[in-house]
Amino acid sequence: MGGRDTDDARPGDAGARAGSDLLHLLVDSTGLKLCGKGEWLLEKNGTATRRSWRALHLGVDAETGQIVASTALPSVSRTARLLLAENTAANTSDAAFVTNLLAKVPALADTIAAGKRLTLLLRRKSKEALATVLDAAGATMLRPFVTELRKDIGAVQAALDLPWTTSPVEGQISRLKMIKRTIYGRAGFSLLRARVLHAE
Repeated sequence: MGGRDTDDARPGDAGARAGSDLLHLLVDSTGLKLCGKGEWLLEKNGTATRRSWRALHLGVDAETGQIVASTALPSVSRTARLLLAENTAANTSDAAFVTNLLAKVPALADTIAAGKRLTLLLRRKSKEALATVLDAAGATMLRPFVTELRKDIGAVQAALDLPWTTSPVEGQISRLKMIKRTIYGRAGFSLLRARVLHAE
């Protein structure tokens, strides 16, 4: 936990100490797991569920130990989803968070636009040239990603040009892993083979 002085709190404000213009504020962060209704029962019975996390930031008065400020921010993955979502107006707190974040980091707007262009292209929903999209993305915070992508540009271009895909194989691999997890530690290869071959 680190401490810093701030003059944001004045006498008469919540958390301010009488007779002092400065508030010595200790700031710390932690992860906060949000559980939905009945989620703890599912977890107790061994059923995996998607967890929702928030980064909780607390400001504590160093003299009194009172919490004078707090805020809970979305996780990194949720922040990415919010930034790429077409519409966050349904949730006013999410919309306010996105608006404030874009205001503080203006370069994010260009990065998001470039990311959406690249997503449309890779999903074959855009007629733009790969080189054009990568050039635009390379001028944003996606530059390291674009650099790595260009190291295997032939394979990326082939994936866009050719009709073949490994998706069916990847789907079967994911299915096999799911079956393995359900019997982990309780059975051997013979049961796994039977479940894969006679899944129906």
